[in-house]
Amino acid sequence: MATDNRYRQEIKILTDYSHGSGTIEEYELLLSRMEASIEPIEVGEEKVGDESTPVIPIRFKKLIYFTEETGFPLTTADRWKILGLILKTRGLSRWLSFNFFSSQIKELERSYFLSRVALFRIMFKNREVIEKQIEMHVRYLSDLEDVERIPTVTQNDYFRAISGVKMILPKVFILSTLGNFQTDAKPAAKHNPKQEQEFAELIPRLMEQNAKSLLHLLLEFNISDRLIEYLRLNYPDACTYLENHVALKTVRMETADLTFDEIAKEQKFRLSGEVVKDVEVWHQRFLVKGNTLLEFDVAGSHRLPFVAGHWQYTVASEVDGERLFIQKPIISELGLAEAIFLSNRADENWFHFLLDTLPRYLFLKDLSPEIPVLVREDLPATTKEFLYKVLNRPIIELPASSSIPVGKLHLLAARSTCFDTVNEEVDEQVKFSPEVLKLLVNWITTTLKSSGSFEVLNAAYFRRSSRQRRTINAHKIEKIVKSKRIAVIEDNEFLYRNQVGIFSGLKLAVIPGGAMLANMIFMRPGGAILCLRGSRQNNLELWRKLADAVGLNYFEVVGPATYHGRNALQRDHSNYYIFAAKFRRTLSVVMRSIT
Repeated sequence: MATDNRYRQEIKILTDYSHGSGTIEEYELLLSRMEASIEPIEVGEEKVGDESTPVIPIRFKKLIYFTEETGFPLTTADRWKILGLILKTRGLSRWLSFNFFSSQIKELERSYFLSRVALFRIMFKNREVIEKQIEMHVRYLSDLEDVERIPTVTQNDYFRAISGVKMILPKVFILSTLGNFQTDAKPAAKHNPKQEQEFAELIPRLMEQNAKSLLHLLLEFNISDRLIEYLRLNYPDACTYLENHVALKTVRMETADLTFDEIAKEQKFRLSGEVVKDVEVWHQRFLVKGNTLLEFDVAGSHRLPFVAGHWQYTVASEVDGERLFIQKPIISELGLAEAIFLSNRADENWFHFLLDTLPRYLFLKDLSPEIPVLVREDLPATTKEFLYKVLNRPIIELPASSSIPVGKLHLLAARSTCFDTVNEEVDEQVKFSPEVLKLLVNWITTTLKSSGSFEVLNAAYFRRSSRQRRTINAHKIEKIVKSKRIAVIEDNEFLYRNQVGIFSGLKLAVIPGGAMLANMIFMRPGGAILCLRGSRQNNLELWRKLADAVGLNYFEVVGPATYHGRNALQRDHSNYYIFAAKFRRTLSVVMRSIT
């Protein structure tokens, strides 16, 4: 509590920054105090740090992780001390869970997306496994020889972990307990230990409070070499994060806020795209020209509070709305003279690929067949198979975290169908383009010319085997479906490879809410969709609006969600329970409507 009171003003400034409610003057004040915390302290005529008095370096009390088994048993007291440090330290439990415990406990692969309560519930349920891992690999030491040679890992590794790529680390490294510090030597008699402690703990205290916001604040300003050196010595991963980001100004392209239909009507349906010269494609989805990022989709704007597929690469400036910070690519590809850009923020999701990205190709498909098209390398295998079938031109798959210069890039700037979050610029969160969707369906079905290597069905229920947005009592729902002689479709690769053909023959589809519902665009007009989904605070009516756009009757059964925490994204993706009696009644009504 004393530490909180001591740094109350500084913590408030950092909190205000994280909420976008502070001022530049306050931010500069905080930075100046951070600078002062590492400057030599005057004591009379002496200074800590001059030739006669060496600087007292800050050292962590250490939690050491050995990737190999150490073979040294822990006492019960040691084990509880380690567990206490892990639970006490912000971000450390997630970091350990993601990087190490997840190899033993599958649920912990999503450590960075779980609420703290859910994380601890999983850890408690698997406490014997966790304790065994601690017994084999983790040690607490108050000191360690050659400490400078061992990388210090803090919660700031969050930024690397959330990208989904596990880090490559040496055999032994330090897990920082952040606020728990000690010094190498006792201060001289003339020095004020309390004052030195206060100076020494400011940056660590801010780092413990909110490392993410602190690093973003440092990105906003030109910080001194002394502060950079301090971070390099004490928070090397934080220093790496700062050095790996660059500031870009942003320019929104002219049609980035128009729907596909609005652009098509302006062109009187003589569809064509546009050309950008001498541009680089970063991270498969960003267009960078010089020191400018081109916004080609207003639904992916950095000005929004959150954008799926962008947040792990970009940080919006809280000081300048026309500027953002973006992670530098680590892979440089050979340049191309000419290419078609067919990539966007969340293409790994079938809904976003089918309805947000692929329609752009309708405006570009009449270009010379020799011009290659750029897509993401990490698309699902079945999506890439689909692309190779429908695109009659060379395809270049862009690796993650890459940059590729293109002399002449063809693209369509337009808004995607749905904003993840909204701000004062967003007039309507969901918009579809019925006319372009008709053109899209006609182009795909004509190109594929599905011969029907599967049974043609009139009605089908689609299983959902994913961890999120799943009906937890699906066995009861399937029992009712089978009693109505509705086919049950397995959630597997056969479905993904044949989803266009399967949906083309359907008059009724019963589907748990998710990307599979995007395939309703292939169904016969006049058919019916019965969607099963969980209740949520933000009701977009996404699927109802899509059904209206393609001429289908929409029905839904909404059940209580299983997650009610503060994480809005997790609430929207929560599993749910469907009341069987309510489902049975609704299904009977839907079936009567299509007979």
